[in-house]
Amino acid sequence: MKNIHLFIITFFILVLQSCALNEFNEPSSIYGIISDSQDHPISGVKIEYNTRNSIDSIFSSTDGTYRITLPRGGGIYLNCSKEGYTPQIFGKIFKSGEKVYHNIKLNMISEDVNP
Repeated sequence: MKNIHLFIITFFILVLQSCALNEFNEPSSIYGIISDSQDHPISGVKIEYNTRNSIDSIFSSTDGTYRITLPRGGGIYLNCSKEGYTPQIFGKIFKSGEKVYHNIKLNMISEDVNP
């Protein structure tokens, strides 16, 4: 009888550990559209991103969309830049498995100099 109880307890602990590991290892992503102050999409915006383990970059597509997928939750810093526009820098903390829709606005440098 003790062996059955020990087996049930061991099985329960293994199931909980498996659930916890899966929860922390789910991929996370941030995605959205990069546009100007008049809501026109901007293609070719360089998006440099830093996580705890890596530094990488992507470019927004022709329709201004971007998507970054992280292997799991954690922090990320984004630096969005394109010649002629004021760069935008921001950070975000993700839960494991979280999908975040985040649009980014870039102002032309002339808009920031002469409001």
